[in-house]
Amino acid sequence: MKTAARLALRFAVPLLVAGAAQAGPVFSSGPSDITTGGYNTSGGFIVSNAFTLGAQTHLTDIVIGAAVSLGRSVASISWSLGDAFFGNSVASGVANSFASTHLGVYSGTYDVFNLAFDIPDIDLAAGTYYLTIAGTAAGSSVFWQGTGPGISPLARQRLDALELGNAQRGAFTLNGSQDSTVPEPGALALASLGLLAAGAARHRRR
Repeated sequence: MKTAARLALRFAVPLLVAGAAQAGPVFSSGPSDITTGGYNTSGGFIVSNAFTLGAQTHLTDIVIGAAVSLGRSVASISWSLGDAFFGNSVASGVANSFASTHLGVYSGTYDVFNLAFDIPDIDLAAGTYYLTIAGTAAGSSVFWQGTGPGISPLARQRLDALELGNAQRGAFTLNGSQDSTVPEPGALALASLGLLAAGAARHRRR
């Protein structure tokens, strides 16, 4: 009986923790492509990209691809999360402190960076949302760097209240933790059996 209890516990414990949250990237649209440029997020322009989460998610920080004139740096990024393009129904804020990684030079004119910035912790249910960005830099516009050539229906650009339509897909990664798959009913039953067997063995030892 003791051996059976040990074996049951050996398999039951991993099954019970199968639904635990896993930390790290929870969404990525793809890496920045420094050969294709991006879309302006300055001077009244804003750009919005859609993303889909497959499970309950806890967001902690964002990384975007950004381009500015050579020698310039991004001063601030205004961001919002909503349930529609250009929306802010979930959360919004302004970031002015970044972990910056230089990726290269686009067209001999723009420095391209990955900019990572913290956001207040946000919990989102599974579903589709929209990240909107507006950026400022001294002496330069801020461009949301694209992931590659072509037009994507998942991104749009707007000037003030005038929507300009589809834009190139912007490069961004969302970091945090996401619930893993909930154990199957059969797996839960096996886990329960293992715990009961362990309890019975412990009772006999007494």
